[in-house]
Amino acid sequence: MSEYISEKLREGDRFLTVREAARRFGVSKLTAHRGMSELARRRVLEIYPGAGTFVGPAGGHHNSRVKVVHFITSKAERDTILLSGGLKGLMEALPEVSVQLSIEPKEEIPQYLEELWFGQDGRSGVSQGAILSGCSHETRMFFAKNKIPTVVVGHTEEDVDLPYVDYDQREMGYKIGSFLLDKGHDRLGLLLRDRWYPGDTLFLRGVQQAMAERSIAADKLQIHPVAMEDSIAARTIKKILSGPDRPMALICRREAIALACLEVAGELGLHVPRDLALVSTSPTDLLMQRANPPITSVFCDFEKAGRIAGDLLSQRIKGELDGDSQVELPIRLILREST
Repeated sequence: MSEYISEKLREGDRFLTVREAARRFGVSKLTAHRGMSELARRRVLEIYPGAGTFVGPAGGHHNSRVKVVHFITSKAERDTILLSGGLKGLMEALPEVSVQLSIEPKEEIPQYLEELWFGQDGRSGVSQGAILSGCSHETRMFFAKNKIPTVVVGHTEEDVDLPYVDYDQREMGYKIGSFLLDKGHDRLGLLLRDRWYPGDTLFLRGVQQAMAERSIAADKLQIHPVAMEDSIAARTIKKILSGPDRPMALICRREAIALACLEVAGELGLHVPRDLALVSTSPTDLLMQRANPPITSVFCDFEKAGRIAGDLLSQRIKGELDGDSQVELPIRLILREST
């Protein structure tokens, strides 16, 4: 298997599935799985659940002329990108390009980006463009100011001249808010990620519109950022649910927040959905299906979003796309037992 990789493939190339590897090398699927796991441990392979297996930095023959697209995301968003199929869709749209996943650091972001883009790869002309998802405003501004071909997965700020693809966040907020209010939940809680994203503003406006149309006072909506560290998140949620005017329904902007709410509600003796309704806006719907009880969520075809982002980036690299191009995709509410 190692010889095949070093002779036939290069870093970033897609590798075989376990079934394909077993057939090619004449071994059982269990043996193929063990072999691939060992190669992943040695960084010869990199395994991305939901996206596939790819040749890592320690495998394949290295070609300095390979075209590279950097997919940059935050640590908090990494699993969402992989599980939702966004990376898979991007790779399907850019089959001739090596897509390299990078995690945005929490500190020294400018130095990191300078090295990533203008370091060795940048000088050799390998890097073609970037896809940004869940990154900071600082990162988006870096790519916009340097006029690097870039597409954002998610909304951007008005001062960031980059094309983006996202779901209609305002419509999402409006649909969820309307549904919960019509169910009689007139005290809502909106639990955000610990970093405010441009899409959060639009989502909030959608919820507020639903409240205004039903003459629900603005102070009936509580807004709380929730840190992603498990212990801190649990304490924050427990405080929210222990107050005398606790929300009757929680809208969670990440799947981890929704799952934490479910756990804390159980500890406090709150029955979901009788005492507390839960909705998640995360694109990783599989996790919401498997929760107990299953959590109402939204259907977002992130694999399709990845393909569209790849197509937009290809046009951007060729100079065929303006910086302010915007694509907004529809969403659908999936009702489950948590509401």
